Amino acid sequence: MNRANILFLAASPLVDYQDRPVSPLNLEDEIRQVCRWMENVDRSAVLTVEWGVPATLLGLLTRRRFDILHFFGHGSPDGQLAWEDGYGALFPLTADDLKGLLAACGGAGIRLVFLAACHSAALAQSLTEPEIPHIVAIDAKQTVLKLAASAFARHFYPALLNGHTVSGAFEIARAAVRVDALTRELGWACQQPELADLQAACFLFLPTDADHDEVLFPDLPAGQVHVERPLASPHNLPVRPETFTGRARELRRLILHLRDHRAVEMTGFGGIGKSELAREAGRWLAARHFFPAGIYLVDLQAIPNVGEARLRIAMTLGLDPALSTSDESLARALREQADERLLILDDLDELTAADRLGLRGLLQALHDAGMHLLLTTRERVRGIPAQHYELSRLHPPEDADLFLRWAGLAREGLMGKEDDLLAILEFLDGWPLAIRLAASLLADLSLSDLRQELEQAGEEILADPDIPPAERDRTRSLNASVELSLKWLRARDPDAADLYPLLALFPAGVNREILEEILGVEWKWLIRVLHRLSLVELSPWERARLLMPLRTHLARHLPPNARDRYGPAALSYYDRLVRHHGSLLLPGSISFLEEELPNIHAWLDWGYERERTQGHSPSASVTTGLRNFYMLLDWPRESWENLQRALAAARRAGDRAEEANTRKAIGDVQRFRDEYDAALESYQQALGLYRAVGDRLGEANTLQAIGDVQRFRDEYDAALESYQQALGLYRAVGDRLGEAN
Repeated sequence: MNRANILFLAASPLVDYQDRPVSPLNLEDEIRQVCRWMENVDRSAVLTVEWGVPATLLGLLTRRRFDILHFFGHGSPDGQLAWEDGYGALFPLTADDLKGLLAACGGAGIRLVFLAACHSAALAQSLTEPEIPHIVAIDAKQTVLKLAASAFARHFYPALLNGHTVSGAFEIARAAVRVDALTRELGWACQQPELADLQAACFLFLPTDADHDEVLFPDLPAGQVHVERPLASPHNLPVRPETFTGRARELRRLILHLRDHRAVEMTGFGGIGKSELAREAGRWLAARHFFPAGIYLVDLQAIPNVGEARLRIAMTLGLDPALSTSDESLARALREQADERLLILDDLDELTAADRLGLRGLLQALHDAGMHLLLTTRERVRGIPAQHYELSRLHPPEDADLFLRWAGLAREGLMGKEDDLLAILEFLDGWPLAIRLAASLLADLSLSDLRQELEQAGEEILADPDIPPAERDRTRSLNASVELSLKWLRARDPDAADLYPLLALFPAGVNREILEEILGVEWKWLIRVLHRLSLVELSPWERARLLMPLRTHLARHLPPNARDRYGPAALSYYDRLVRHHGSLLLPGSISFLEEELPNIHAWLDWGYERERTQGHSPSASVTTGLRNFYMLLDWPRESWENLQRALAAARRAGDRAEEANTRKAIGDVQRFRDEYDAALESYQQALGLYRAVGDRLGEANTLQAIGDVQRFRDEYDAALESYQQALGLYRAVGDRLGEAN
């Protein structure tokens, strides 16, 4: 025998055949552990890891022969194993079913079956008929802990591969369970010091009358264990949060919708959990190799126009940004393998409100190209044939599970009575974001105190005239949780409480550098305080962002002069950064501007109306610095509006240089629109200003633009004259690129 072949099948269905949630198993973690078991084995073997789907088993057994079959999952006392149906539901497999699969493949050479599932001995008795000589199973009357099963397998397989008899490896593995530190620690915590011994006794060897003194692998050559993991789809999805829980039914339904429909529209209130459920569906599908060309999350929060949305999609997929200039060009770029790719377009709220018609055009182009789409938004976009799925609030006991997980991060052990917990959960009304915020307060409060504080905050919300009457009752639990979080943050860390609302000034989120430059150096270290209290999202690259419902609520808590206080520093910072990246020639420039654009526009809105500088207009400078970026986006609607406002700001500040730059950019937009007479007029105005301020490079660029318009109008003599003038100026200032152009 040249090598051992082991087949490891793992199954964790989401729901049973009656749509009831099944206790989840962390299969990804189990697979990682299995792979680690084998890293220290110095014998030639192949470990094939796959999902526990009957069709998958059948396909593997018809192609290859295996020495060992290991199943990890749930079992029931009536002799069934909980396999998966391939789409998240339980597929009950009886002994006869499993025998039929093995018999259909002629036994597939399997000499040992390990059923690492509770109560599996009830099923294993029947597997002796296909003449499988060795079966390891769990006592039909017992439940085995995952810790014990892991300790058993971690020692059983290396012993087998290193030449021990099957019975010898079995005894080694049972001894490992008896002395497993984690199992013993759990026993002491549960006041069951005999737990490890009881768990070791759960493992049985069948048939009971068979000779298990066989050495399965007497002469395996030295080598390594080659692990073949399940084939997964490429994706950019974040790791599942430690606190993610529940939603088994919803996840199963969403998976079925994505199986049966090219586009799915998931709606629900802000903070109800749409984004995280969409990500979990993506992770589940990617792990099982659905959509082999990739599953890509595109975060569109705070994106108000379709041009930016197209660019973000292109950047997320690693496409040339130039392909995002129109719906059609982006769709053409994605047409290849479109049927094998899923795009999760997350948080379309702002885009829907600002440009619903444009969004529909983009979605229709992607849909017609064959792309699979999952959309998350508060209200339906419509416009394409999409399956609508409305996400509801969490139901018991999932709401309690989520609350307790977040509470466990806040402190060890809950202080209070069960009645208080039930009242709190009733008040929070299954709203995941409200549950998360309220549970985090248990770092300072007991359950009874939290109950009283929430009820008082709820009464204040109902009486708050600043909240629209239609929203007061519907959003009471969320608003009360936000208010209470802010109250206790002020008591615990006043500086962090002062920073918390200021984050609403940055719709695209903020990193420490931006905080230091705009708000001051003292703020940047407080981000982690807010993250620890679960009040802000923090990306792996330390970018903090408020969830949309929090940003909307906290904007009401901004100091009256917040924008006036920080606006000059914000525009000064973005003026430097936009000038640095505005040419789009530096690595990462497009990514930087694409990520920061919602923040830049937010501060520009302030600057156009409120900046009070003389001689220089930062808002006009930032706007004209975005010229190349706007041109990349095919001059979106807000670019024209911003240029008009920038022109007014430049004239108000007496900034003739930026007035010239703005008029030049306005001419570029008019030329893009084929409004040649208007473009020439704008260019002539810019030309006079450049000459007045002595900007010879600006004068040269404008003459070249005038020449371009004249050439398009077949005025070749006039175009040549304009080009000749521009050429002389480029040579005079030493601009060799301009000279070449």
